[in-house]
Amino acid sequence: MPESVLTSLLAPGEFDGVAATASGDALAFASGSANGHGGVGRAWNLRTGAAGPPIPDLPDGLWAFALVPGGPVAAWCHRDRVHVCDPFTGAERELDHERAVQPDLVGLAERHGRGVVVAVFGPAGDAEVVLWDAGTGEPAGEFGVWLGHRSAIDGQPLHATGRLVGIACDAERGDGTGAEHYVGVLDVERGEEVARLAGPGRLTAVAGPVLVQAGPGELRVRRLATGDHLAALALPDAPDTLAAATVAGRTVIVTGTGDRLLTWDVARARPVHRIDLPAPATDLALAADGTLLAATRTGLHTGRLPA
Repeated sequence: MPESVLTSLLAPGEFDGVAATASGDALAFASGSANGHGGVGRAWNLRTGAAGPPIPDLPDGLWAFALVPGGPVAAWCHRDRVHVCDPFTGAERELDHERAVQPDLVGLAERHGRGVVVAVFGPAGDAEVVLWDAGTGEPAGEFGVWLGHRSAIDGQPLHATGRLVGIACDAERGDGTGAEHYVGVLDVERGEEVARLAGPGRLTAVAGPVLVQAGPGELRVRRLATGDHLAALALPDAPDTLAAATVAGRTVIVTGTGDRLLTWDVARARPVHRIDLPAPATDLALAADGTLLAATRTGLHTGRLPA
C-alpha cells in the first residue's frame, strides 16, 4: 500500500493554478481569485513561509513562474501586453512588442546564461516565438516555428528546462477519429524545433531533462531533448492533474484524480505515496526539495514527500 502523506493549508481561497521552482530555493507561485473578481497571483518561500505581494490581473493559465539566473520571475499577459516582475518585491515591467494580439502561451527559460521570457503567438501552422531578457526587459530574439498542418496550440503552460521549452499541441487525425497529442520541443538558443514527441494524452510535465506524458491508464516518461523512452507506468485511473520534479536525483511524478493524489518514483512500477485532499485538485506542482503543492477551490495545500 502507498504510504500516506498529510497536507496542511498554506493559504485559504479559490486557486486555479500553481507552480514551483525546479532547483535552488523552494519557492512557489499560485493564481486564484480575489473575492471572486479577477485573477490574482502570489509567491511563497516554502522554507520560511514568507509571501510576496498580491499581483492583480493574472489571466487564467496565461502566466509562468520560475527561478532563472538573476532570481525568481513571474511573467503574464494582460490586455495584449506581456508583463514580468519579481514576485517577492512586486517590481514590475511591461515588455514591448509589435503585435496587438495576446500570445497563446507565456513561459520562462534560459538563453546564453540569462533568464528569458518566452511568448508564443499562433497559429500553430506558422507560429512566432518572441524572447525578452527577464532581467532587463530588452528584446532577446524571435524566430518562427512550423508546428504542422491541422494543429492547434492547446493552451497548456510552456514547460521549460534550461534552453528547451515544450509546447503541448493537438493535431487532427487524418482519419477523422479525433485529435492526437504531442509536445513540440523548441531550443530557444538555436531558434528551432528539435523534437516532436507524441503522447497518450494532453497532460504533460517536465522534471529536469525528462518529459512526462499522461493519458488514460498510462504514464510515459521520455527524454525531452531526444524523445528516448525511459519508462512506462500503468495508472489505475485517468488523471486530471499532473506534476513532476527531480527530487534528490530521482524523477518523482504526482498524479491527481479528484481529491486523491498518488506519487510515483520512475524506478518503481507502483505508487509510493497517497495524499487525500479536502477538495479536488485543479493544479499540482512539485518543488525540487520534495514539497508538494495542490491548488483547489477551497485553498492552496502543501505537504512534504518523505525522502
